Amino acid sequence: MRGDCRPHCGAPGHAPVTDAVVKAQKSLRQQAAIARFGGFALREPDLTKILTEAARACADGLGVPFSQVWQYRAENNDLVVVASHGWRDEVVGHAVSCADMRSLQGRAFRTGETSIAGDLQNRNGCGLPPFDAAHSIVSIVDLIIKDDGDQPYGILEIGADRPRDYDRDDIHFLTGFADVLAEAVSSASREAALQVSIDQLKALIEEKDRLLCEKNVADLQLRQAQKSAGGGSIDRRHRPRSQ
Repeated sequence: MRGDCRPHCGAPGHAPVTDAVVKAQKSLRQQAAIARFGGFALREPDLTKILTEAARACADGLGVPFSQVWQYRAENNDLVVVASHGWRDEVVGHAVSCADMRSLQGRAFRTGETSIAGDLQNRNGCGLPPFDAAHSIVSIVDLIIKDDGDQPYGILEIGADRPRDYDRDDIHFLTGFADVLAEAVSSASREAALQVSIDQLKALIEEKDRLLCEKNVADLQLRQAQKSAGGGSIDRRHRPRSQ
């Protein structure tokens, strides 16, 4: 029977693998994931791709199968999935949750506090969207995604198909990720607003150029008409009289 080959205290050339070492390695991996996503968000102009990568990276960073981004819709007072990882394709744009205290997503959105449900089989009265059951979701964490304006953008959510405990490092990771994502969303919003202003300015310039062209044509026609009228008068004044 072979002996235990795991590194242990006193083994030459090996450092002991402790819970602290494992925790530190996990923290470093999560910090690296946030840094990589931040670099991606700076380079990528497409907000949809940024949100989709955020969902993937969050799930990967926590080792869970599901993650999604919810956007708030003021006109309906609800939250709709705009990006996801691990979910069926039909979820994006169709999965909706109420944006009030009746849902875990809505509670996080309204209070601004992280909502943690390690075991939804023993949930505390908050309702769940029906598609959670279709994906066998039993554990989720919801965090708010802020925006430059008064209204937050929405919710960042991760989910698992088994009960799970989330430690402080997991929540710090998600909070840091949500902060980076919030900045990416704000930047995309500012760029979109800037593009609208640029398009409006281009339209005004094109309209000015059109009006100037019409004015130039009208001026040319007026000068030609005046020239023709003046030439006719001269011809009449100098026409010889009949004998």
